Amino acid sequence: MKKTYLTIGLMLICFNSYCQSVDITNSQITATIDLIAFKPVKLLKQFKGVDLKKFIYYANEQSTLRQLNIDARYLCRNKKEENYEVYNLYYKKISKDTYDLYCKEINILMEMDGVIAQPR
Repeated sequence: MKKTYLTIGLMLICFNSYCQSVDITNSQITATIDLIAFKPVKLLKQFKGVDLKKFIYYANEQSTLRQLNIDARYLCRNKKEENYEVYNLYYKKISKDTYDLYCKEINILMEMDGVIAQPR
């Protein structure tokens, strides 16, 4: 029984580490727009629907996307609760479970929209 709990615990730790280190792609960001019904409120407000997805897909070069991923990892580790509240203040409300599942993608969208700042 102890081995089972130990195995499960190690799997969860490894999975969590894996999730933290995997970079988000432009495709994942654009898919999240539909999943959370994201509607920009600031910098991206001029883009609607398909135009927003196209902009995000083509505007993010590898270097930009790499920096956005670095920022998202930091924000999901250090400002997760605060940014969850910020998201629900500015955008359509989502559950904590949904935010936790798509934390990196959501923080990338909020940073691109200008609602949250790049970490210093």
